[in-house]
Amino acid sequence: MRLNTPVEKYTLKNKEILVKRDDLMGDGKVLPPWGKMAGIDALLKNLNPKYPLIHLAVNGSWSGWALSYLCKQRGIKFIYAYAPSKTYSKFILDKAKENGCEFYKLKPNMMAILYAQVQSYAKRNATIESLGNQIINYIKSSSYKPSNSVVISIGAYDIVNALRSNPASDPVNSLFMKYKKLLEDNKHSWKHQFVILAGIPIIDNPDLKRFASYFQEWNKKLKMYTDKHNYQYLDTVTLLNDTSDFDIVFVGLNLSASGSLKLVSKIEQLSRHRKKQK
Repeated sequence: MRLNTPVEKYTLKNKEILVKRDDLMGDGKVLPPWGKMAGIDALLKNLNPKYPLIHLAVNGSWSGWALSYLCKQRGIKFIYAYAPSKTYSKFILDKAKENGCEFYKLKPNMMAILYAQVQSYAKRNATIESLGNQIINYIKSSSYKPSNSVVISIGAYDIVNALRSNPASDPVNSLFMKYKKLLEDNKHSWKHQFVILAGIPIIDNPDLKRFASYFQEWNKKLKMYTDKHNYQYLDTVTLLNDTSDFDIVFVGLNLSASGSLKLVSKIEQLSRHRKKQK
């Protein structure tokens, strides 16, 4: 990968324009002529190589080709997921294959279907008040099954928003009362399901440091509540205990790829353990 790409001068309408040729990072043979690779490689540094990286690729995108090479260089197992079609680029697939990646073939339109299902009941920056509608959407969705595990992760943004509006307040008690009422009002919706209530992770982030004590108070109340009502508590503070578990690009509680994998693995572990107990 060529990082010292040249800066070229051009003239347009009597004005001098400088163009940084990051499209020359790749030679078009080993790597695609793509300017995003340095940024992607910087993110890959934060991944734990013991976890694979799965990429959902779309036809015509160079991302799968680039990732297959960069993951190979960093010793990360790479899985190239795509929906085969007559028009899918054989050239890009062959380039990824040269780098030793695995392929996972999706059913036609599966990416669009999965995205629509997830969007229907998983919302970023959700609040306690919005959770009720999310539960209703989940129950009505085609993916609802009595055997499913239900994971509820909520509270952080309610606490942060309340304290930003009124720094002198202590909103945890009132917010947790709303949270309990919402769960109790909807418990009939998952009476046959395994319900996991996730705590709020606490990370070393300057923007969130002042909220740590409130998150700890919330987690303490949540743990007591799950023990009393036969729910499963998910201790995200212990699980997500490394800075690499969070995305350094974004401010807030956004998980990195490795953090997401740790969380999913833990949820699967808890669900399998529950099934064995039955």
